[in-house]
Amino acid sequence: MEKGKEFNFEILHKPEFSLLSVSLEPGQKIKAETGAMVFMDPSMELKTGAKGGLFGGFKRVLARESFFVNEFSSPKGGRIGLAPIYTGDMVHIPMEAGERWVISSGGYMASSLAIDTDSKFQGFKKGFFSGESMFFLECSATSPSDLFLAAYGAFEIFDLKPGESLLLDNGHLVAMESQIKYDVKRVGGIKSTMFSGEGLVLNVTGPGKLITQTRSPAGFLSWVGAHVGGRSRGR
Repeated sequence: MEKGKEFNFEILHKPEFSLLSVSLEPGQKIKAETGAMVFMDPSMELKTGAKGGLFGGFKRVLARESFFVNEFSSPKGGRIGLAPIYTGDMVHIPMEAGERWVISSGGYMASSLAIDTDSKFQGFKKGFFSGESMFFLECSATSPSDLFLAAYGAFEIFDLKPGESLLLDNGHLVAMESQIKYDVKRVGGIKSTMFSGEGLVLNVTGPGKLITQTRSPAGFLSWVGAHVGGRSRGR
């Protein structure tokens, strides 16, 4: 077991089929995305609600996260297992009070209750032209907390120095520290932009940590759709 800011936990079966196992002390609570629970002790109690009320739920939907959030606790203490719906790895981010991270769609897995999750408008240009949502999920800690993120594939983590930049395919973004600046940039000419599949990328600039995933969910769905459609037409 590892000791986080709040929880004792293990991330098992890394890196393809990672499972988060958390041992809650009596009275401790953890919140997670709906559908993430794999197993839990019989003493565990589940409470489902929209954090921040109706308005807070809708704001989460804008960031392509679930409207509701599950909250798990046990008066006696107990163990719970959490995992994303897709294959890949999981990472733990210990957060101090006042620390903020920006999370891409599907990256948030679970966290301490002291971490507020809110939608962050990234602008029409960044949202529309990057192919992602107009909103990201912003996680901010009000006290020392634990944040758990999931990736499709494996993680690649960059620690960008001040002024250091990196071009990133938007589908591979998982999370970044809030002080990182980013914009949408075209790579190559008009022909490359339209037909290369790499024409529009995120230009991220440090300082700060950047977490990426080795596979793109949108790219995989596009590949599956093309092959399924091709088979259907061939029948």
